[in-house]
Amino acid sequence: EAAFRERLARVPTPAAILMTSLMTYWYPGVAAAIRLARERFPGVPVILGGIYATLCPEHAQKHSGADRVVAGPGEAAILGILEEATGFSPPGPIFPDPEDLDSRPYPALDLLDHPSSIPILTSRGCPLNCAYCASRQLQPIYRRRDPLAVTAELIYWQDQLALADAAFYDDALLLAAADHLLVILAELASRGRTFRFHTPNGLHARLITREVARG
Repeated sequence: EAAFRERLARVPTPAAILMTSLMTYWYPGVAAAIRLARERFPGVPVILGGIYATLCPEHAQKHSGADRVVAGPGEAAILGILEEATGFSPPGPIFPDPEDLDSRPYPALDLLDHPSSIPILTSRGCPLNCAYCASRQLQPIYRRRDPLAVTAELIYWQDQLALADAAFYDDALLLAAADHLLVILAELASRGRTFRFHTPNGLHARLITREVARG
């Protein structure tokens, strides 16, 4: 907690606090983070989204300490929620196209203190429906980005942050790899780019072909 308090102490008072959440069993950490944020910024509204908030919205509303819990993808809802909470309304339409993942702006990784890797999503959701996985509940529709747009983002962040590590957070990274992941890897290789790739969400072992293994 001391390190988080120290970082919060360097942040000017915001109009609202947007907080995400990951796995449901980590909810005590979410509640602790919200508690510390409230101590530092009393009276500032806290809006919670993410995986835990989507899968367990009633639990999150009751136990997290957030003022508002947003279940599901938040892009379409967040501006209205912020206007309601702060009175600020951005001029003009700025919503990304929900059908086009490449219409979304890059994440503001430049605001992080010393990031060690580039987080990247080349798709959202998964067309499979495994009984043990909540991917369909989080993202009912499977969508993929243009592989050349993914390549451009990786190169952009490598140039901006001088990083060689990148982590794919896709749920189904290897599906139809020949016209997606392998295109990304080939394009990076053709431009002389070197990365160390990580897959914290795991891989479908049966989709690791010789071509995929060679990259």
